[in-house]
Amino acid sequence: MLTASLRYALYPVKHLGDPVFTGALTKITNQIKEQDIVAARGMRSVFLSRHRHMLKGFQLNQRNPFDAALRHPVSVSTDRDTATATVDIPVAIPQVNLFLPKNGVFYRFVVSMGTVSDIENFGDLLHERQTGPVVYETTGWIHAGSPSEAQQVRLQIDLKPSPEDSFVLAIGLEMGMLGRFGEVEVVPKAGTAKVLEVF
Repeated sequence: MLTASLRYALYPVKHLGDPVFTGALTKITNQIKEQDIVAARGMRSVFLSRHRHMLKGFQLNQRNPFDAALRHPVSVSTDRDTATATVDIPVAIPQVNLFLPKNGVFYRFVVSMGTVSDIENFGDLLHERQTGPVVYETTGWIHAGSPSEAQQVRLQIDLKPSPEDSFVLAIGLEMGMLGRFGEVEVVPKAGTAKVLEVF
């Protein structure tokens, strides 16, 4: 169930992940469940709020990880009280610190933030809060041969978080092609994404 909540929280970037990234995500959620050493096997709760570090840096791609595409770090600042995150994307220069997939003529960044709650097991009852809101922003399309300037993206969720809530912040790199009517369309199964922070 936590895996499904995480996939929903990541929906603005999950189309950029490998087809099998859900399996890797489930492996981590099972490891988080194993941290509940109080409850008996089969009765364990999944406390993401206590083990957020286990998801930080999760790559949705194995063959083309985000860190191999953008080779300068993205800086992040977060504030749980206001449910805000600020992401500073550095200057990106193709073939210097930006190595794009071959698919696509344009590229852009996607930054998303979603809410995920702990799942508590009370025997015959699983307590999970309703899936929380998700927000995201995209930068403008840039030609694949052109550098992009440093950019800042600020996201905020209209929610006063409880201690059981976690915010999952992610970034993705989308590739685009000109469509039949001259607009840029996202290239399917191209690009890469990762979880920046869980707070």
